[in-house]
Amino acid sequence: MAKYSTEEFIEMYKKNPEEALKTITKRKYVPLMEKSIVAQDAVTRYNLLDGEVNCNTPMTYLCYVVSVLRLYTYLDIKAQNTDEDYDLLAQEGLIEILLKNIGSDLKEFQTIFDMCKDDFRVNYMSNQGIIQRYIKKLKKYIETKREQIAQWFSSEEGQEIFAELTEKLSETLDKKGE
Repeated sequence: MAKYSTEEFIEMYKKNPEEALKTITKRKYVPLMEKSIVAQDAVTRYNLLDGEVNCNTPMTYLCYVVSVLRLYTYLDIKAQNTDEDYDLLAQEGLIEILLKNIGSDLKEFQTIFDMCKDDFRVNYMSNQGIIQRYIKKLKKYIETKREQIAQWFSSEEGQEIFAELTEKLSETLDKKGE
């Protein structure tokens, strides 16, 4: 089936709303794993910037709506300046109409999308997630520097510093135990 630009769909809808909705509807059900992959990608794409957390809630919402439209309709939403297609549809009141036209499967996609947002918060923004990420980074760094670290610890300087640290730690623990 052919894809329709936002402008083409708006014109079709103005001429014959019922026929336009039938024509634009690609499917009423999307397989669970496909929904999951699309939702995870959408949540991650607009909440991470160069691997760092950079939440952008309005863009996450835009990505949600566009993901739905791409999954369920033949609308050809532009990859660049996606907000322009969204705005054209919203100005005509068609976002809500298109979402309602999808039917009950949209609720499942919304649930999966919300779960992906919750997972993102746990994995990237909770104390547990932050600690896990830093431990992974530290582990990766240590693995790349393992030989250098081993050589340093076996050197006289490394042994002296390690002995000092051990002594200070022991003193601190003894003071706390009193």
